[in-house]
Amino acid sequence: MEQDGIEKTLRNHAASKADKEEKISNLKEQAQQEQEKEAQLKEELQQLTALREEKEKKQKTFFTEREQLTEHSTYLDREVFRLEQQIEKMKADREKDIAYLWEEYELTPVACRELRRDDLGSLMEMKKRIGELRHDIRQLGSVNVGAIEEYRELSQRYEFLSAQHEDLVKSAADLERIIKDLDEGMRDRFKEQFSLIQTEFDRTFRDLFGGG
Repeated sequence: MEQDGIEKTLRNHAASKADKEEKISNLKEQAQQEQEKEAQLKEELQQLTALREEKEKKQKTFFTEREQLTEHSTYLDREVFRLEQQIEKMKADREKDIAYLWEEYELTPVACRELRRDDLGSLMEMKKRIGELRHDIRQLGSVNVGAIEEYRELSQRYEFLSAQHEDLVKSAADLERIIKDLDEGMRDRFKEQFSLIQTEFDRTFRDLFGGG
């Protein structure tokens, strides 16, 4: 009987051992599966971490670029405002220059472009020349407002006297020609008369003194 109990106990132990070994095998298999899952999860976690870091980097780059774009947009707004102010000032200066050209010289911009000369040098040289001319004009003293009328009268007087001078010169030439013609005619007449006198003298001499 005792032996039967021992054998039974041994069978129970063997069964328990087999059961435990099976459980251990199952646990090892589960542990292996869990390790594989853990490794897979770690890999997925690394991928997610890398993806998150990449997204954070892109987000940081986006914020940096957005800040740069905002600053650049602000700069462009200021630049546009500055250029608009400059354009308005240039328009005002242009209108002022046009009014000055008309008041001082009665010229339009188109007329000025027609009078433009490329041989006047640079702008600095022209300004220097303008200053010199203004100095020379100031040296002339006050402007005679009647000078144009006086010039017109003197010009008409000069044209009248020039015409008279030309008439006198022509008359003098005609007179010289007449005198020359008369002189030549008188010379020819004198030679002719002298020849007659000489012939008459010779004939009278021969009559008085009997020849030779």
